[in-house]
Amino acid sequence: MINNKRMSDFFNSKPFWVVFSIIVSFMLWGYVDSQDVQGTLTYYGVDVTFYGEDALRESKGFIITDVSSTSVNVTLRGSRSVLASLSAEDLQAVIDVSTVTRVGSAEKQVTINYPSNVDQSSLSVVSRTPNTISYYVDNEVSKSVEVEGVFNGSVAEGYIREDFIFDPATVLITGPAADVDQIKSALVTVGDRTDLDRTISYDATFTFIDADGNAVESSSIVCDTETVNVTMPVKATKQVPITVDLIDGGGATSKNATIDCEPSMITIAGDASTLEGINSISVATVDLSTFNPVITRTYPIIIPNGVENVTGETEVEVTIEIKGLSTKVATVSNLNYIGLPSGYTADIVSTNISNVVLRGPAESVSAVASNNLRAVADLSAVTTTGTISVPVEIYVDGFTDVGAVGEYTIYVEVKRG
Repeated sequence: MINNKRMSDFFNSKPFWVVFSIIVSFMLWGYVDSQDVQGTLTYYGVDVTFYGEDALRESKGFIITDVSSTSVNVTLRGSRSVLASLSAEDLQAVIDVSTVTRVGSAEKQVTINYPSNVDQSSLSVVSRTPNTISYYVDNEVSKSVEVEGVFNGSVAEGYIREDFIFDPATVLITGPAADVDQIKSALVTVGDRTDLDRTISYDATFTFIDADGNAVESSSIVCDTETVNVTMPVKATKQVPITVDLIDGGGATSKNATIDCEPSMITIAGDASTLEGINSISVATVDLSTFNPVITRTYPIIIPNGVENVTGETEVEVTIEIKGLSTKVATVSNLNYIGLPSGYTADIVSTNISNVVLRGPAESVSAVASNNLRAVADLSAVTTTGTISVPVEIYVDGFTDVGAVGEYTIYVEVKRG
């Protein structure tokens, strides 16, 4: 009696029924599983794959673009155990393009591929969403486009920025002809910088733009580089005068000369420390004895090393005028020579030099007499014999403020001896 009661209490206890329920559940699940119960399951976001795409590009130069959807949702029917073992990543929605022969639009139903370890006959496709994929077959082309830049900032006062320098200067792009043909250049935007007083250089990304400046977006475009190095030179500027160096002569000094330069000033740019030492640009050295009373000449503007001509003027017209002096014409009869090399003799053929222009203060010029004038030829460069023309220097003895204007020559007969 006692044992029967204990057995009755055991079978009626809660722990017994809990254990019993677990055992029954496992038995039922095993039974269901052994019966290979059929069901359906939807897999979301199965990737669309184009079979033969690489071969199509290599053999025919075609590329797939404008794909209507890159993934599909697939509902499969089959064994619940098999369905449960799969995920969206295990499946592929395949479109076969290996037989494509021409450019144009196309649309195909996707084929669902399963992993190799799954018996494909045990599964069937109930639905695909979308059921078909449309796409476009285009020619794949390449071209180089120039890199351009835009600056959305400011430089400090007294500084200028110069043209961008890009490395590389061009970008090679490859992709569908329809997309590549739209692209005019690769645009680098430099912004959010104010009061710059130095050159900047860094690696930057770029945006493709068309001929109208609109951005061109295409996931099918492939570039040979994702960034370019952009350098934006920023230099100090300075305005300096154009000057002419004068050599006193012909009775005139710089005090007697007025100089007019057109342009009279130019703006130069460079490193601030370099500009600090440049206060003018001299374009020529002019001997005042070579003209009377005015001369106008054009000279090139030569910029010192390390700076640039921002103004852009490459030539200057210089007018020099002698003022406050008088002139008169005289004849020089006192002719001599110096420097004749050893082994030569010389006889002066000319008897005088007429029409010699003398210049200086009026009082001094009027006082010059013929005995104050002499012409001296330097024969130190003589290497041949015969009658030759040689230049002379005119001396006005006794008058430091009077000189001859212009160039004069005499004839000398040179012999061996």
